[in-house]
Amino acid sequence: MSGGRGPQPTQQTKLDKYALPHAKQGRLILADTRDGAAHEDEETPTLNVFLVVIQGVKGVLELKIDSVSMELTLVHADLRNIRVCVKDTEDSLSSLQADTAFLKTQVKDMCATMESLGAKQEVIEGHSRCNNIRLVGVRERADGPATALFVKDIILNKLKPQRPSKYFSVKRARIGPGAPPRLKIPLHNNSPHLQL
Repeated sequence: MSGGRGPQPTQQTKLDKYALPHAKQGRLILADTRDGAAHEDEETPTLNVFLVVIQGVKGVLELKIDSVSMELTLVHADLRNIRVCVKDTEDSLSSLQADTAFLKTQVKDMCATMESLGAKQEVIEGHSRCNNIRLVGVRERADGPATALFVKDIILNKLKPQRPSKYFSVKRARIGPGAPPRLKIPLHNNSPHLQL
């Protein structure tokens, strides 16, 4: 009979109440209900401790993996941008090389044209200033193969200028059909012309 006291606690209930597992430094500590003394199982940790440790390591690894994955995604995006920039740079360099080659050709042609025009301009300028000196009375082919030396000899030895000009050119000019060509020296400065 119960005598109105209610259900009596069984031995298993007492064990459930007083057998308290504690994790301390990887060892299990149990409260003994028989004598009230606690003893430690110092040989092996329990499975629960292993599971807790494994779950903690797993969580840390998952966080690291997520962080590395995010960084790899950013690196891949940067690499794509770099590839696009490199391609644009290579295209620009190819275009610049083609333009540079074309400009070199154009400049070379322009330099040749300017040199030719400069020579023509000097001749035209000399004629426009009427600074030409004609040697009259010199028969044709009397100058031989070196016309410049022949004229220079005439100027220095026959005319004897005070300050002979070193800058003159010699050519032949015809004043009319059938007339013999005459030597003509275009001088581009007035002072040598006046000296002669």
